[in-house]
Amino acid sequence: MKLKLIDFLFGYCRMEATGTFCERIINIATAKGIFIRDIVRTSPDRVEFSVSLKGGRLLLSDKKVTGSLKTIRQGGLPVILAERKTRVVAILTPFLIFLLLFLSTQFIWHVNIIDATKEEEALILKELERLGVKRGALKLTIDRGNVKNQILIDNPDLMWLWVDIRGASAIVKFAHRAPAPEIFNEEDFYNVYSTHDAVITKIMPKNGIAKVSVGDTVLKGQLLIEGVMAQDSETEKHIHASGEVYGNVWEEKCVVIPHKNEIRTPTGNKFERLSINFEKFRLKLFINSSILYENYDIIENNRTFAPFGATFTKTEYHEVLVTYEENDIDSMKKSCEEEFLAELSAKGFPVVYSESFINDDGEKVTLTMRALCEEPIAKERRMNFGEDNSGTDN
Repeated sequence: MKLKLIDFLFGYCRMEATGTFCERIINIATAKGIFIRDIVRTSPDRVEFSVSLKGGRLLLSDKKVTGSLKTIRQGGLPVILAERKTRVVAILTPFLIFLLLFLSTQFIWHVNIIDATKEEEALILKELERLGVKRGALKLTIDRGNVKNQILIDNPDLMWLWVDIRGASAIVKFAHRAPAPEIFNEEDFYNVYSTHDAVITKIMPKNGIAKVSVGDTVLKGQLLIEGVMAQDSETEKHIHASGEVYGNVWEEKCVVIPHKNEIRTPTGNKFERLSINFEKFRLKLFINSSILYENYDIIENNRTFAPFGATFTKTEYHEVLVTYEENDIDSMKKSCEEEFLAELSAKGFPVVYSESFINDDGEKVTLTMRALCEEPIAKERRMNFGEDNSGTDN
């Protein structure tokens, strides 16, 4: 029974030896260490026996028995599988593909940071990688609540953060903590200081004593309205100083205008290069990598092979004709000045006076624009007793 089970699992070969001295094949098999079983003499010069598949191949390869030995039949599981190999492959291939797809979806292949600058993205990716959220990480090992808490603890400037796992992607959303506005307590004592270097145009104290007058020049941080009032010749009363103060403030902006303007005109010629990228490995699907054009623009289109993490990249090289034309400096200067004044107007700053200066070095023109605007310059700040609250606080 055991022998039949072994034959079925590992396969067997039924062979026939012919010749006057066919028994010598049995001796050769014994010398080679081949186990022979079920020996039957079917005629005076014919003997049948069974050996393993490997033993049968060894006997057939021996030149001493060539021509006097042949295989009658083969059986066992290996033979059945070999005969039905095409059918087995057809059945197993879809199963293996499905299994591979299922296993691949259990890993993180992409980490997307929503609405982040390059600096913010680099910082959050570093924090996520430290906590195990990275490409190739098993999704079951990621505790999203712990990741959120750890990042928020280590980065107090973040108000909230969440990691959402969708398929093979980790999508991270976050928001910065807005600075809390200063809460003014009417019972506390405040002074009013200047937020800019300015010339005072209006001062309207509501509480406190004005320390400057219209027409005075003040520096940033200088005391404008003091929250100290004399009750009599010997005592003073501290109050919450407040009021509105306006001053003429210089706003400045610099713009660089090149003498020559580069014009890139597409010629319509282009060629493409295809590649597959996985992590830092780049597989080029082309032979010649040289650029065919002297001047060209590059357009890259990336398509992700979800969920495996590989990226299919199509790089297009578009030939362009580069020409140059002299810029109309006067026209561009006027356009820049109008844009500058429009920006100030959008901020609600009336322009009292404006001027501009040009520095021409032959290759480019540096345009410096200045405008005198009337702006609110008052800011309240809590008094720090023991310090000088009456001077300039820069």
